[in-house]
Amino acid sequence: MSFGKVVGTMNKLANAMENGEYDFDGTHDKTPVPPVVLRAKTVKAQIAEMDQLKVKMETKEESMKELKLQVMKKQEEVSEMQVRIGLLEKKLENATKDGDSRLEKIQRKHDELLAQLRKKEK
Repeated sequence: MSFGKVVGTMNKLANAMENGEYDFDGTHDKTPVPPVVLRAKTVKAQIAEMDQLKVKMETKEESMKELKLQVMKKQEEVSEMQVRIGLLEKKLENATKDGDSRLEKIQRKHDELLAQLRKKEK
């Protein structure tokens, strides 16, 4: 009876080989990746992305600080220019007043001399 079992097993093996159950097509079965490993890879990728974003943010913040400093310098320059303009306008106003008063004096003197000349002619 043991010989009968061996013959039966050999027949099953021969039939399976004929049907191609033991044929190898060159592809390997992919072993499933454990969820922990997948999650670890995802977390590592997220950490790397966060680091890149952090560097970008720091760069942007630094450029913003520089721009703010430039704006402050420009505001100081503008306020200095406004003060200078104010002083120059005041000087111009004073010079105009002085010129007007000198013109009035010269005009009065001219009128007086003209009046004296007319009196002498009469």
